[in-house]
Amino acid sequence: MTKHEKFILTPILDVLKDAVAATSTCSDGIISYPLSEYVLQSTFLKMTGFNEQKLKCILKDLGVLSDEDNNRNSYSTYKSKNEVLNCLIEKLKTLDVNFELEKIKDEIPKKDFSSYFQNSLIGIWKQKEVQEFNNVFNFGNFKEDIFDDIDGEKTLFRENSFLYCAFKSMYEKRNQFAHNSISSEENLPDLNKLADTDAMQYENWFLRFFILHLVDSIFVELYKKYREVSKRIC
Repeated sequence: MTKHEKFILTPILDVLKDAVAATSTCSDGIISYPLSEYVLQSTFLKMTGFNEQKLKCILKDLGVLSDEDNNRNSYSTYKSKNEVLNCLIEKLKTLDVNFELEKIKDEIPKKDFSSYFQNSLIGIWKQKEVQEFNNVFNFGNFKEDIFDDIDGEKTLFRENSFLYCAFKSMYEKRNQFAHNSISSEENLPDLNKLADTDAMQYENWFLRFFILHLVDSIFVELYKKYREVSKRIC
């Protein structure tokens, strides 16, 4: 096992599970509602940071991360995630000429994601968003066409697909929370966005968590395959 392997294989869902456990002792009455945005934002930022550090660790294990890159890049952007994705795939194809990405995509967990928070305090705080999330995924049973949005050859998701747009919306929120830009910006979102039903469908906490979980799962499965092939060759 490499220095980073245990962390890389740790699912990002553990962060969400920790948040659910941490709030389990709180009252589910209205008195707890002021906590909701604080807990959700904190959990979200912890998950984004978890993912960014994991990508750095993957590159270190691949032996392609210089000290300069380590200090310069946060690996938060869609472009940087695709760079790590392509690096992993290239390494795999070098080690295994028979490598097929489709088989990796089949390994991505498709368990009912809402089961992680459905009956938790987090789910109680945001019941409407839970319902909206479940509606997108057919009340908890993932629609296979959603997973067709996963590209994986050069980019994580097919351009302008549902998952691609959901990622872009999630990343915008990541920047707002990480840099606290909401404090200096007024009247957000504006009325035009509120009236745009297509844009507003991405304003969902559980969709953000799911996108982070999905991105994490893709990299974990690719890394597992890389370690498996590397050990076999050695």
